[in-house]
Amino acid sequence: MKLQCVFRRGLLLAAPALMAGAAVLSAQATPTVGDRVRVATAEQRFEGRLLSWSGDSLAVARGDNVDRLARASLVSLDRQVGRKSRFLRGVGIGALAGGLSGAALGALAGEDCNGDAWLCFNHGVMALAGGIAGATMGVVVGGVIGALSHGAIWQPVPVGSGQASIRIAPVVSAAGVGVGVRLSFR
Repeated sequence: MKLQCVFRRGLLLAAPALMAGAAVLSAQATPTVGDRVRVATAEQRFEGRLLSWSGDSLAVARGDNVDRLARASLVSLDRQVGRKSRFLRGVGIGALAGGLSGAALGALAGEDCNGDAWLCFNHGVMALAGGIAGATMGVVVGGVIGALSHGAIWQPVPVGSGQASIRIAPVVSAAGVGVGVRLSFR
């Protein structure tokens, strides 16, 4: 008997959290007018600004053109939720490109050492030095280019012909108190 009481109280306490979570999820999944969107149909793929959104269609502006599409024709729909810097990607590409080209140039600049030379840098030593110097310069140049370059962060939007909704309500009966959950698709 005590276990049932604890379970019921837990359900009653969890219901508001479930409702708040459902509201947040539904708000995130629905694009709003003015959002930048990425649209894919069987025939084309493009980006633009969302002009209208309804249960069965949407309109997207691409420059001076306006595309009106049925939601049933969509393969995928994403909305932009932010931007990200490509700094780390630039650093990685710069270090790799600079290190490889520096090592190659250093190997070509190395000398064939014999015992008569007072100071001689052979091909291996020059390749190592060139690789380190090239990677260092590549990190700097790649980091600057990556920091100045930004990419979009996209969030998928459900593209079904309707909407999903969740309804959570308390249920009171002769047996006790509970929580009812209904998930529907329109």
